[in-house]
Amino acid sequence: MCDTITLGTESPISQKPETMNPCHLFCLLIFMTFLPGTTGASLTTSPSQIKIGGSNPTPQLIVTCRPDAPGITQVFNIQIGKKSASGTKQAILEMTNTDSSVQVVDTSLQQRMTASGSISGAARSIQFFLTDLRCADAASTYYCTTLYLTDTSGSDESTTNITARTYPEQIEMFPSPDRVKYDDGQLISFRCTGRIGNQFDEDSLQKLWTWEWRSTDNEFSSWTRYPDNQNITYDTPISSTECQYAGASTLVHSISKLDNGRQFRCSVISANYGANKTVYIVGQQPTWKMSTSATLTSGQQPSRPTTPPASATCVQENQQSSLGVGLAIGVCVMLVVDAICLGLAFVFRDKLVGCISGPKNTSSAEMPVFSKRLQADATVISPVGIQTQGDEYEVPDDRNDYDALQSDVADVPDTYEKIRTYQNV
Repeated sequence: MCDTITLGTESPISQKPETMNPCHLFCLLIFMTFLPGTTGASLTTSPSQIKIGGSNPTPQLIVTCRPDAPGITQVFNIQIGKKSASGTKQAILEMTNTDSSVQVVDTSLQQRMTASGSISGAARSIQFFLTDLRCADAASTYYCTTLYLTDTSGSDESTTNITARTYPEQIEMFPSPDRVKYDDGQLISFRCTGRIGNQFDEDSLQKLWTWEWRSTDNEFSSWTRYPDNQNITYDTPISSTECQYAGASTLVHSISKLDNGRQFRCSVISANYGANKTVYIVGQQPTWKMSTSATLTSGQQPSRPTTPPASATCVQENQQSSLGVGLAIGVCVMLVVDAICLGLAFVFRDKLVGCISGPKNTSSAEMPVFSKRLQADATVISPVGIQTQGDEYEVPDDRNDYDALQSDVADVPDTYEKIRTYQNV
């Protein structure tokens, strides 16, 4: 840079260009480091720690990258990715000034990812929402790079780490030997395995694993810690994934008659992550079963517990209450039916009296007419056995009257039978 300075009447003096002092460059770097917004890239994650597994896992992870430098006039590229411990980069999302939408580079995440963003305007940034979180989502360092233009071109990078907190999964117990009933004095090995998370200290595995037992004489009896720690061993946890470990613990126990119906339980961190096994002894039953199913011996009544199991008491109370409700409903139904019957009897009392006393004698006006000829000519055609109006017979005048008279007499028995049938009815 050359400057011309005029001093009085002297001729101009040409000056040499000044070179930047090394101190000036150092001061500029210090200024850019501590001045807010001069990093050129901003990377944010929400949350910064994710929970995997357990009763309340983190539902999603949000990662956002935006250029953050003063005087940006144009953005050429924004990228979000992961950086391994060796420094190798793997892009996840990217957008350039020629793209109309965000491009998903890591296609293995497409099923769990929702991407959005814009590279122009005041709100230029890109971000993704990641669900169904796994250990791999927190295994590496996330980075954000931006390429932009101010008075000059600039390129910046920002990084952040996400921690993962994992919980136990698939805790299972494997007894050896695995039998329904065991002999008195037999050794049994209970081995518990599963994913134990990453919240433990290898030097204090006794605090991680918990072994307990309880008697099933009363189903509401509480669990107590197994008394002999010398019978318990712990395996060194092994990393199964980036933030999850596999572990195991074993309890060796000598079976006795007192263990009949006893439950053994192992758990990690809390009882929510555990497994259990109930032990029975050959030739014995649990105490509460023996009290209800024992038979008489030597003419004596077997002893019974003063307090029956809570489940049996509940069942008995439920049966008694159900019987009382059934009886009450039956009585109510009977009363309602009786009331209805009495009401109907009162309304139709006249008909009921007629049914009880039998059919009434019908008057001559209501009597059905069987044969008008029978009523009109009864004295003429009646046979000798039933004739009551005199001792003389009617003598026909000619042959035709005689045939007619014979025909009428022949029909009399049939008509007589009809009359008797009607009377009987």
